[in-house]
Amino acid sequence: MPGTLGELMMDTKMLEMKGGFDYKGTAAKAVAGTITKLEEEDILKAFKWNPELALECGIGHDKIKELVEKNANFAVEYLIALSLCSKSLDQYYEAIFAMPLDSNLLNIIFKLQEKASVPSEFYRQLIVKELENCSVVRVNI
Repeated sequence: MPGTLGELMMDTKMLEMKGGFDYKGTAAKAVAGTITKLEEEDILKAFKWNPELALECGIGHDKIKELVEKNANFAVEYLIALSLCSKSLDQYYEAIFAMPLDSNLLNIIFKLQEKASVPSEFYRQLIVKELENCSVVRVNI
């Protein structure tokens, strides 16, 4: 389907393969922790060019924990791209919320806060959860 002059158009087949680059396969490698630096750079550039690619990569909310653990940089850029093209990220936030808070996850949360529109309720619930965890630790001491 041709676009107007000067308008960038994307063929949906581009998602599967663009110049030999397999976006879904590369996203799966990111989740598995086997992505190369060049592959990561290519797919992150693609997300910046067209954030909707993130919706079609096949990384569901059920894979976020694994992605965060194995490739934190990719995870944050993926979530930022998702936030630019989708208003419904509740399941992704719930997956993050269910994870134990460590420095890796905290770094991702801070980057999301800087670059994406994350509901303030998510932060409020996260803070309450961590305060409750602290009080449980204090009671057990």
